[in-house]
Amino acid sequence: MRPSLPVVNDEIDDNPQRIDVDVVWGFLSQHAYWGTWRTRDDLLRQLTTAWRVVGCFRPSNGMVGFARAVSDGVAIAYLAASAFASRITR
Repeated sequence: MRPSLPVVNDEIDDNPQRIDVDVVWGFLSQHAYWGTWRTRDDLLRQLTTAWRVVGCFRPSNGMVGFARAVSDGVAIAYLAASAFASRITR
């Protein structure tokens, strides 16, 4: 018998206005070894120039995940994703 997985009512949204910049900044500046070198201004520039930003939102915890894509708009795209484990496991 396969174990049952918990039901999660997450919402995925690509509206840049819903991205909680403070949450993204907190994760990247304090917990992500690959993000500690950048400044908050760097992050804001990355968010405003990204081809697409996507947030994962949980009703009980707010934003629990984030992804950013950059692209040349023709053939190439790069997806950079971050997960906020402390919020996901609560």
